Amino acid sequence: MPAAFWVPTSVATVYGLTAANRPATDIDGGPLGCDPALLRTGIVTAPQAISDPSLKPILSGAKWGTTQAAAPVTLTYSFYENGGPAVATAEVNPAPLGAAFRDAIRGALASIADVASIRFVEITESATGGPLDAPGASGALVGHLRFIDDARLDNDPGTPAYAIGPSASTLSSGLVAFDSDRIDAASGAGYARVLREIGRALGLTDSFEPGDAPASGNDPRAESGVWSTGWTMMSVTPPASRLPAGTAFNPVGPMAADIQVLQSWYGANLGTRTGDDVYRIDGPLAGAAIWDAGGTDTLDASAASSGLHIDLSSNEINGNAVIAKGISIENAIGGAGNDTIFGSFSNPIHLVNGTFLPGSANNRLDGGPGNDDIMAGSGDDTLIGGTGSNVLDGSLGYDTAVYGAASTDAYAYSLHGTLFLSIPKLGISDRLHGIEQLSFTDRSVAVADATSILRSPLPNPVKEPPVPVPIDPERRLSITRGGDSTVIAMDRYSGPVSWLHNSHIGQNDSEAMRGTERADFINTAGGDDAVDGSGGDDVLDGGLGSNYLTGGSGGDTFFVDGRGGGVTWSTVTDLEAGEWVTAWGWKEGTSKLTWAEMAGAESAKGVTAHIDLDNNGSVDMSMTIAGKSFGAIFVTPGEVNGSSYLAFALK
Repeated sequence: MPAAFWVPTSVATVYGLTAANRPATDIDGGPLGCDPALLRTGIVTAPQAISDPSLKPILSGAKWGTTQAAAPVTLTYSFYENGGPAVATAEVNPAPLGAAFRDAIRGALASIADVASIRFVEITESATGGPLDAPGASGALVGHLRFIDDARLDNDPGTPAYAIGPSASTLSSGLVAFDSDRIDAASGAGYARVLREIGRALGLTDSFEPGDAPASGNDPRAESGVWSTGWTMMSVTPPASRLPAGTAFNPVGPMAADIQVLQSWYGANLGTRTGDDVYRIDGPLAGAAIWDAGGTDTLDASAASSGLHIDLSSNEINGNAVIAKGISIENAIGGAGNDTIFGSFSNPIHLVNGTFLPGSANNRLDGGPGNDDIMAGSGDDTLIGGTGSNVLDGSLGYDTAVYGAASTDAYAYSLHGTLFLSIPKLGISDRLHGIEQLSFTDRSVAVADATSILRSPLPNPVKEPPVPVPIDPERRLSITRGGDSTVIAMDRYSGPVSWLHNSHIGQNDSEAMRGTERADFINTAGGDDAVDGSGGDDVLDGGLGSNYLTGGSGGDTFFVDGRGGGVTWSTVTDLEAGEWVTAWGWKEGTSKLTWAEMAGAESAKGVTAHIDLDNNGSVDMSMTIAGKSFGAIFVTPGEVNGSSYLAFALK
């Protein structure tokens, strides 16, 4: 496996020539192998119908087996040798495949047997030894899947490989041929080709054939309306929009779509990875979907140096790993960068092969270093932000935030229903929503009691406050910081925007602000902030950190600015028609925009834009428009005085 995707060792049902416990019979109930001169009558059938439109492009009308429903099969496979039984198709010019190519084929068969209830048994081809009682029998024996090097392909530049799918009317059914001079089976692209041809021999088809239903343009499983290799190994279109520029992507095993179809036909392999397994990911997208039949399992990205998107939902392509439909991965560990981690929102107990696979929605989500956004699901979850400025959202269930320090080292205050907790000696500054309990090394504290038990980040005043000086109501800015509230006079605005009246730049800590009825320019600077412009045509900039921006009445403008470095995520709570959100630092042709539908904090979910300004695989700034969906947003790039931006508005 490449470094981007490591899975625990499994014992797939692939039997070599000298393997122990080799099956003695195959799909037809008789001795191993089939006669190349006889049709595969009785062992090929039409599969049960599959209605999912995202799976239909890879379906054929036949599979190996005797029943339409999902049923295990034992298939033999063999490699052509010089002087071996003839190949049924007359124009084929067969030759043996090399040892390395054969090993690649065995590895590909193992990746398929990992997920589907198929036993692959290798046999040696023989011109004699087979039964002669059937009319037309030759007595020769070959595998149901027969692998050859077809020298004829040397003169066919457009066809480096081909395979014949299951058929009861074609003698060459199950034949898989390669031009080994053009395919390096050990390379990423070559191995992906081996997988695709074996998929055809099992009944799958290319996902790009004429007549296949296209995907919608914004479907994460597709690329420009074409089903991608991130969804099925039967595609040749990489998920380019999900990868850093210039990155290749080649499947190393079945993807989510392939697993669903193969299991619908042949049943699921319920013996694959039933223990507590760890899946290590450090690349942009794992090269095979994860199938895991039990245990308490973990996605571990701790070796990744950049921020990753990890989602424990099954059967989706919305992160750095794809989890097959029907299974549960319980835990996740982020990398060294700024990670986004989502837990699972249901208890995924699925009926597979007539057997229940229990799963748990109780997740353990560990962000590791960096400024992480962690959204738990519907279970009783454990959230660990690690060092950095993190957002921890427990969502549903009874959730616990865990800290590796004593409670006496922690500071906490509450603002608008959000708990702000910091541990300076560990470099932790967290914002918590939907969390019920805090766990420290010395004790646990209920979140409801946190502000009365833990220290406030600012000391209580030791002397009477001075008598306040009256402030012009048209310049009055209310600020709450560290649990204390104050009122200051904003500066008069001086700048290029003619209608603005007041100006204020905040501090690099967490603040809540409320502006005036006039047109205010407010930049909250660093920290996790909340600002309400109140009246007037305001310009609000959340600065760095995780921020809530509310324009109030008037026609407001919202800034998300990535030009100064750092990471920012701003939630616009009340975007109205005619108002704009402007993302500064956008580089047309370089920056990458991805969308998440209904993301963000539970109380302000909405369509969310994630922007990677320099296309290095790490999100620099995010913007949530609360209560709105992707279809409601209009996007356009622009430039002002040499500064480029991407602007968002309601359609």
